[in-house]
Amino acid sequence: MLDDKVGATLDFLVYCGEAAENCSTTTWFVRRMNRWFKIVTSRNLSLALSQQHDTYLKATEDLELVIEVMKGMRLKGNWKVVQTHIIVATESVLAVARNLLSKPGYDFVMLGRFLQDVVENLFSVLRAICPCPTPLELNYDLRRFF
Repeated sequence: MLDDKVGATLDFLVYCGEAAENCSTTTWFVRRMNRWFKIVTSRNLSLALSQQHDTYLKATEDLELVIEVMKGMRLKGNWKVVQTHIIVATESVLAVARNLLSKPGYDFVMLGRFLQDVVENLFSVLRAICPCPTPLELNYDLRRFF
C-alpha cells in the first residue's frame, strides 16, 4: 500500500490543487516506509546489505532514519505498538547485518531471508488440513511434512 505510486499520486494531487500542501509530509513518509519495506524484505543482491557496495551506507542511513521517525511520531497523540515493532525489527536486522558483515565469509546479507514467510505458509497448509488441530494432530501433521 505504501509504495512509490501512492507518493507520486499525492504529489500530483498537490500539484493539481486537489490536495493540501501538507500532503508533502505524507508523501515523504510513504516513500520512506516504501524504501524501508524494500530493504527489509530484499531477496536479491541489488538491495542486499554489503559493505562492498556503495548502497550499504545509504541503506543503513535509511533504516536508521525510519527508527528516528518512529521514535518521534505520535499517531492521534499516542504511541502505537506498531512503532515499537518497526523499531525493534529494524534495530535487530541492523545489528545482525553488522555482526555478520564484520565476520570473514559474509559478503552480503539479504534481510528478506530473515522473514518467516515459510513458517506462515506451512501453518496455512496445516490449517487447511485441520482448521483447529489439537497439539497431537499438529504433531502428526508436522511429521508428514518432515
